[in-house]
Amino acid sequence: MISQKMSIKRSSGIAGILGVYFALHFFSVLTEYDYIALEFLFLIFFFFCERKWKAYSILPFVLFALAASRYFLGHSSVEGYFAPKYHLIKYFRLLFVPVVCAVFSELDKRQKRLLLLEIITCMIFTNMVSLYYTKIDPLAIRYRGYGDEELYPGIIRFSQIFSFAMLGVILLVAVLKTKKSMKSILFYGTAIALNAFMLLKAQMMTPVIVFALAAACYILFSCREKTFLKYMGAFLIPITLLLYKPFFSWILGIVQTLESSIMTRRMEALLNILLQTGGQVDSVSARMIKINISCTSFLQKPVFGIGFANFNEQTVGCHQDWFDILAVSGIIGIVLLAFFLVRQYKTGAAKCETREDLMMFKALYLAWIALGFLDPCLDMSLLIVVMIVAPHISLLWRRHI
Repeated sequence: MISQKMSIKRSSGIAGILGVYFALHFFSVLTEYDYIALEFLFLIFFFFCERKWKAYSILPFVLFALAASRYFLGHSSVEGYFAPKYHLIKYFRLLFVPVVCAVFSELDKRQKRLLLLEIITCMIFTNMVSLYYTKIDPLAIRYRGYGDEELYPGIIRFSQIFSFAMLGVILLVAVLKTKKSMKSILFYGTAIALNAFMLLKAQMMTPVIVFALAAACYILFSCREKTFLKYMGAFLIPITLLLYKPFFSWILGIVQTLESSIMTRRMEALLNILLQTGGQVDSVSARMIKINISCTSFLQKPVFGIGFANFNEQTVGCHQDWFDILAVSGIIGIVLLAFFLVRQYKTGAAKCETREDLMMFKALYLAWIALGFLDPCLDMSLLIVVMIVAPHISLLWRRHI
C-alpha cells in the first residue's frame, strides 16, 4: 500500500513538472525566459524522474558534450540571429526530446490526456493574445516587433506558428472523432477557429503548406484499401500531369487579383516556379540563396563541416535546419542525424496504441522532415507536437480511459 502511494505521488509529480514544461513552450506569455538554462534544469529533473536509463541513453549527451567543446574551443564572435550558440542548442533539443518522451510514457492515460488538453488550452490563449496584437498591427504576428520583446509581449513565437499548424490537423481529426460530447466538440471547435484565424493573420505561407501537407498525408495514410489507392493513383497521376498547368494558371490568376500582401506574394512566387512563367519569385530565391550558402560551406569541408569558428551569415544560411547541419557538422553530423531520425521514428511508432495514432504520427513526422528543408524545425514545441502529441491523439476522444 505504501509503495503504491509512493508510486502515485511520483507519477503526479512527474505530470506536474511536465505540465510546467509544456506551458512554458506553448503559452507564449511564459516563453520570455533563458531557454538554455531552464532546458538544462528540466533535463536534470527528468533524469531523476526516469529510473530505467541505459548506457545508450547517456551516450548521445557525450556526443553533445563533444559538439559543445568544439563550439567553446573556437566559436565565432557573431551575436544576434546568426550567433552560433543558437545552432548548438538545436543539437541539445534533438537529444533532449527522447528524454521527455520517456518521462511522458511513465504517466497513466488520464494524466497524458490532461497534458494534451493543457497544450491545446495554451494554444488557445496564445492565439487570443496574438490576434489581439493584429488589431494594432496587421503584421504583428509575422514580424513580432523585429525582436523587440517589449513591443508585443507574449505574442506567438516563430516556431510556435509551425507547431500550431500541425496541431490544427490533430484538432480537425479530434473534432470529427468526438461524436458524443458537445463540450469537447465546442472546445476543439473553438481551438480550430482561433488557430485558423491566426494562421491567416500570420501572413506566412510555409505554415499553411505544412498544414496542407500534414493533412494530405494523414488522409493518404488513413486509406485502408491499398488497392483503391493504386487505382486512384493510376487514374489521378496522368490527369494531374495533363491538367496541373491550367489548374495552377487559374489559381495564379485569382491570386493576382487579390489585394497585395506578403502571403499572396509568397503564393504567387510558388505558382510562378511551378508554371515557369518568369514572374516574381523573390521569396523562393531568398531561400535558395541561404541553401547555397550552407552547401558551399559543406563542399569546403564535407566530412566534419566548418564547425563554429567561422560561423556567420556568409557561411551558414541559418534558415533551413537540415542544410545548416550539413554545413556545420558535415557528413558525420548528417549520418548521426539520420540515425536519430530513424530511431526516434521507430520509438514513436511503437508507442502508438491505435491506428489513428500511428497515421497521425506518420503524417506529422513526414511534414516535420519536409519543414526542415524550408524553415527551422528543431524547436522544442515542434518536437513535442510530433514526438509526443501525435502518437497519443486518440486520448483526446477516448473517454473510457
